[in-house]
Amino acid sequence: IALKEFNAADTLNDGDIITIATVAGVNPISGDEWEDAQLRQFVVTADATADGSGDMTVSVLPKIYSSAADEDFLPIQTVNNLPAVGDEVTIVTGASGAKHAQNLIFRPEAFALTMVPFERPRSAGQSVSWAQATDEDIGLSITISDSWDATNFRNITRADILYGWDTIQPEYAVRVTG
Repeated sequence: IALKEFNAADTLNDGDIITIATVAGVNPISGDEWEDAQLRQFVVTADATADGSGDMTVSVLPKIYSSAADEDFLPIQTVNNLPAVGDEVTIVTGASGAKHAQNLIFRPEAFALTMVPFERPRSAGQSVSWAQATDEDIGLSITISDSWDATNFRNITRADILYGWDTIQPEYAVRVTG
């Protein structure tokens, strides 16, 4: 989004939280503005610096969709209005360019950890002792391999896991700035 009214060289850091006057959050199901009409908070997703005239282009999440712009956005609407030129921008996380402690509060359903078993190596059972255990209830998989290093005259034992981590339902997690 293109924002104005900054001082030259002001910065917004990746992770800063901002609000924009006249841009309120909406109910994600009905698209109606919330009763208390709180301004929608946006998270800056990349560092941005204002140019000499105080203009700044900022990448934010959630993306801005408003039925005020196009009726097609109604099913995915995130705000009641589009930002207007001259709307006041408030940096919720403090002064421009400031650093703050960050804390998370989340439900377990917000994130997912996935573990995948390794394929059995061709040398398993020959020059390498190899074992793998998988707990089907929690999805944990670990592989242990043991081999001999003849050059350094020592035994090498490894424990390996293959995993991935992702945010499945970001609406189930919040960041608390301290």
